[in-house]
Amino acid sequence: MSTPIEPSAKPRTRLRALQRDDHAAVTALFQRYRWPVVRSRAGWDWALFDSPAHEATDADAGWVLEHGSDVVGFLGNLPVLCRHDGAPVWGATCTTYLVDDAHRAHSTRLMRAFAAQPGAAFIYSATANAHSAPVYKGFRFQRAPVPEANQRLRWLAHEGVAARALATRLGLGAAAPVAQAVGSLWARTSRWLKSPPASGGLSVERLSAADLALPRGSPWPQAWNAWAKALWSRQGLWVDRSAATMSWRLSDPDLSDDLALWALRDGQGRMLGMAMARKLGAQGNAIPRAELMDWALLNTAPAEAAPLLMHTVQTWASSWRMAFVDAKRWTNGSAQQLATLSPRIDRLPEDSVWLMVNHRPGIPELPDWPNWDMTGADSDDWFCTQHLVAKSDAKPWLRAPSVAPLHRPPVGADSASDSASTSSAADSTTEGSKRSMSTL
Repeated sequence: MSTPIEPSAKPRTRLRALQRDDHAAVTALFQRYRWPVVRSRAGWDWALFDSPAHEATDADAGWVLEHGSDVVGFLGNLPVLCRHDGAPVWGATCTTYLVDDAHRAHSTRLMRAFAAQPGAAFIYSATANAHSAPVYKGFRFQRAPVPEANQRLRWLAHEGVAARALATRLGLGAAAPVAQAVGSLWARTSRWLKSPPASGGLSVERLSAADLALPRGSPWPQAWNAWAKALWSRQGLWVDRSAATMSWRLSDPDLSDDLALWALRDGQGRMLGMAMARKLGAQGNAIPRAELMDWALLNTAPAEAAPLLMHTVQTWASSWRMAFVDAKRWTNGSAQQLATLSPRIDRLPEDSVWLMVNHRPGIPELPDWPNWDMTGADSDDWFCTQHLVAKSDAKPWLRAPSVAPLHRPPVGADSASDSASTSSAADSTTEGSKRSMSTL
């Protein structure tokens, strides 16, 4: 008589740290849900494993949920080097919180690993939304009372492209070429009548990754590091903007041709500020535009500094036929400074993007911070670089790919059970890539 075959045990869903070789499996998970993120293998390693912050902190690159041999959940971890009142500290933000529909009961295991990582002074997310917020709140995250974080600032760059895009959006496709011609004529006329901003003896120079990666003591790394030291010597929490970190940012394998970095100097060659932007091409119904990723000026910079730096960014964007320059999720001093440069200010949808913070002992509560000047690079925008467009007439980044109503986990990080949430665990990550952080 043959021995009966016993049914094999069902595979368990387990949590483990992210590994470099998970790239293919995680990318397949993204594509299954039409998640608007695509990273090359080189870009994946660059963003999640090879940053100066990862090397300095030895933090995990993220976590995956694994069911059998399949990856069914992902949460990326992006550590951020900072100075708090001059002392070195580090924090972390997350990227692409996504769990397969059939395994949503395990989604809080990813958030628990993120919120409880040792050594971090603060944990935050700049891309939470109304769907994922209950999961964050279950782990003692609070929505930050920073209204500017839900604003988009926009400046015109190329009037002709903007006019054509507007005509197309209004369903006037046949009139789009005429609109572009009129817009371009308007642009040439306005620039002829209007002088560029006065320089006041200031100069703006575009830099490359190689300029900032020169040996210690070389002119540009030395000038840049002196400026960064002056920036973070002020009271508050400031991101590491050292020459090494900025050179790393510019070395993004997936964005190197689309990034631009400028340094602003006075007549004596002293650096006063910087700006960084990237190009965003038109996909689906998106308008070609540039996104301001980072911006910082010393308090001693003269009044001509900000207009001159923004004019440089707009001119660069126009040369690449970008309709606008956008800045999103900026806060406090940075947002207020940019608001003086006459942008159009739009309120983002209330349920789209929330800034949520998990405070650790020793860091003051957010309303008491003298500086919380977040820029676009402080979120996970630096990781998310491309869009997967499902249909030519769709905007996939406006559709959270795995969203369902969430049940709030029990209050308290330790008590948030794996089965308490049927969350989609889908953040509203859109266009962007890795973060840096600017005064967080």
